Amino acid sequence: MLSQKLKKTAFIVLLTLLAQISFAQKQLTGKVTDSKDGSPVPGVTVQAKGSKTGTQTAADGSYSLSVPNNVNTLVFSSVGYAPQEVSIDGKTSVSISMVVTNTSMNEVVVIGYGTARKRDLTGAVTQITAKDFQKGSITTPEQLISGKVAGVSIISNGGAPGAGSTIRIPVEHRSMRATIH
Repeated sequence: MLSQKLKKTAFIVLLTLLAQISFAQKQLTGKVTDSKDGSPVPGVTVQAKGSKTGTQTAADGSYSLSVPNNVNTLVFSSVGYAPQEVSIDGKTSVSISMVVTNTSMNEVVVIGYGTARKRDLTGAVTQITAKDFQKGSITTPEQLISGKVAGVSIISNGGAPGAGSTIRIPVEHRSMRATIH
């Protein structure tokens, strides 16, 4: 009877140790800075590669993250910076310098209530440049683009000089308004 209790106790202790080993995590800390001037970079995503474990850097560029023992790499990413992967084998602190990337803003289009990449858009996209402006006697900026974009309506708010105008831009079953004074 005593040997059965001893076996059960040993089995429970063994299971507890195995559970702790399999769920063991290591605590990592560090700081992310800009490679140009060494200033802290807030809002950088720090993620354990191959898992959903992650965090973001604080205003001073610091972070703290618990990662599973089976994770060997951290991935650092932020808009405007090149993503970096760093090995964490045997480390408790990982600090890096992010390198600024020169990306073209031609790939982003403002769509009234958010942003989207130009290649992801469906529907009509219209661009007006100076060569498209109306010619002749122009008294307001709105007259420069009047009649140049399908669906956009420009309405004068009054007949008095400087009364302003309302520009309506249709956006997916909604109408976005811009008032110019």
